[in-house]
Amino acid sequence: MIDLDMLNDFRSLFRGYPHAYGTYAHNQLGKTKGKQKPRQWSEKEPITDAVIKDHLEGNRPVGVYNLDENEMVGFGTIDVDIYPLDHHSISSKLVAWSIPMLVCNSKSNGAHIYVFFKQPTCPVRAVRALRQVATALGYPNAEVFPKQVRRPKGQLGNYINLPFFGSKKVNYSCFHEQKELPLRGFLKIAKQSKTTIEEFEKLVSQLGLQNHQGAMEQPITPPDSGRHVFLFNLGLTLQKSGLKEADIARVLVEKNQVATAEDHANFAIKGPVSENELGTIIQSVKQMLANEDQDKFSTLVASLNSTHAHVLVAGKAKRMN
Repeated sequence: MIDLDMLNDFRSLFRGYPHAYGTYAHNQLGKTKGKQKPRQWSEKEPITDAVIKDHLEGNRPVGVYNLDENEMVGFGTIDVDIYPLDHHSISSKLVAWSIPMLVCNSKSNGAHIYVFFKQPTCPVRAVRALRQVATALGYPNAEVFPKQVRRPKGQLGNYINLPFFGSKKVNYSCFHEQKELPLRGFLKIAKQSKTTIEEFEKLVSQLGLQNHQGAMEQPITPPDSGRHVFLFNLGLTLQKSGLKEADIARVLVEKNQVATAEDHANFAIKGPVSENELGTIIQSVKQMLANEDQDKFSTLVASLNSTHAHVLVAGKAKRMN
């Protein structure tokens, strides 16, 4: 039974953008092993008590857009998509390091590792510290939320699905000190774990996590043109691999929506490029494809920043160098 105190505590932990939320078709859970990929969508309506209660009671799952109305964050998440996963081992490391983060299983039984802040926090600083912890845990390629530190113009960015959706198809727990805590236990310890970004950064710094396994801080102000160059260069690379124009355009549209700081740091800071900008990039790629002047082609490619990316081509992952 979800009482009012539990509801309020849960809402106070997972603060984000209040005017929209993500959700998914929970009836599709359990149809495959490993990563669960149900149909997902966004609801452009406020996150109310009733919305959160429906989530906790298993009626409709909720995902939160991290950036609040002032583009600050109330919590951050490391998303580890590896199966199977030893949740207790991750929790034990965090406890040993005195890092105030809690481990819950995700809907796919990976791990969502949370930090909760006492007040609205700068997303750039939160993302930087979370990436350091992720690398120290041995998951340098794990996704970090917020995925954007500024809300993309005219868009909402990416949301993170919340734990403890009350469906019988998913058994959620918080893994702490070799125990598996239910919702009420999670809420109690999560409130106790709240920290400030200054405290969080200090703990990370004192443990030297920023240098663990070669962890690198993400640039805060990279060149503004980086996302455009990355996507344009990717389009040219796809063309050289033999892909048709329509497929290249489709891949660029998809990549623009899911690109992360590993592709270019500006994707984490600014999110996807706008629809108009992406259209210009796609058109520029098409113009280059129509240009038979190979010298001009080679010169332009050489002038771009070298990069690589993993993209989906006909449903299969390909690495483009």
